[in-house]
Amino acid sequence: PQGIPAVQAAPAASATADDAVSALVNLGYRRQPAEDAVKRTLQQFPGCSVEEVIRKALAHLTGR
Repeated sequence: PQGIPAVQAAPAASATADDAVSALVNLGYRRQPAEDAVKRTLQQFPGCSVEEVIRKALAHLTGR
């Protein structure tokens, strides 16, 4: 249906992404880089727990 965002197609992944981005922002990272790192992480490692996404996104953000 028109007008429904694509994120509704995968609510679990969306919730994981939202939680991971929120955690990274709370750690002091800017929202856009945090969103980009989480998106890359979930593309490379779909199905990760939020904790794993945060760890892997931190590695992207810190260049490790």
